[in-house]
Amino acid sequence: MLTKGKITLFMTLCLLSLVSIGFASWTITEGPKEEQMLGSMMTDNIINSAEFISLNTEYGRLNDKNEKTGVDWFDYEQTGYLDEAGTFTDTGHIITYYKIDLQKCKVFFENYDSLKVTLTICYANNNNTDLNIFANHDSKNPEYLGNRKFESFVNISDINYTSSSKLDGKKYVIDIYFNDFIENYNYDGTNQYLEFDIKYTFFATTGPYFNQFIYRYLYGDQIEFSINAQVTGIFLEEVNYEN
Repeated sequence: MLTKGKITLFMTLCLLSLVSIGFASWTITEGPKEEQMLGSMMTDNIINSAEFISLNTEYGRLNDKNEKTGVDWFDYEQTGYLDEAGTFTDTGHIITYYKIDLQKCKVFFENYDSLKVTLTICYANNNNTDLNIFANHDSKNPEYLGNRKFESFVNISDINYTSSSKLDGKKYVIDIYFNDFIENYNYDGTNQYLEFDIKYTFFATTGPYFNQFIYRYLYGDQIEFSINAQVTGIFLEEVNYEN
C-alpha cells in the first residue's frame, strides 16, 4: 500500500504565497498573505522581487482548482522514491518553473550590467532533525549501507547566462547571472518573459537505508521545504562564479 507523507512548499519572493503540498490529497492551497516578503535593498529603493519573477503556471502539478502550479514534486514510499509509473527509484525531483518579466526588469535595472537571480531551497520550518537532505553523505553504517546526494540543474534554452551553486548550512543556494542584461535581452513586445526551470534531484539508496535515514524524516516529521527567489541588478565586476 502506498504510504505518503506531507511536504509544505513555501514560495517567497517569487509567488508570495504559501504553497502547501499535501501528499495524501495532492492539493496545493494558497496561504495567508502575511507570508509575503520583500526583496533586496537597492540604493534608496526596496524592491519586491515578485514584480520581476514569478512561477510559470504553464507547467507543474494541478491544484484543487485544476490549475497548474508552476511546481512539480516527488512521490515516495517507505523504502524509496517513486517514478511516474509508480515503481521504486533512487531519485526524487522537485522542479520549479519561473518566468522573468523582461519589460519590467529592463526599466528598473537599466543602470546595471547584469541581472542576478538567487534561488534558495531550505527547510521552511527550521527543521531540527539530524537530516540535512541538501548535503551529500556516504553511509558508514554496516547495517544500512547506502548513501545520499543532492544536485540541481538549471535549464535555460539559448540564453547567455552563467550560474553557480553552494551549500550554506541547511540551505542550497543557486545564483544565476544574466550577463549584459540590457544589451542581450531586448524587450520587443513579442517575448515579454524569459523562462527557465530548476530541477532539484534528491538521491538516496533504496531499501533499508532510505527507510531509516530518509523516510522517517519525510513522513514522521513532515518536513517543510521553502524555495524563494530574489532578483537584483549587479555590475560585471561584482560577479563571482566560484561554486
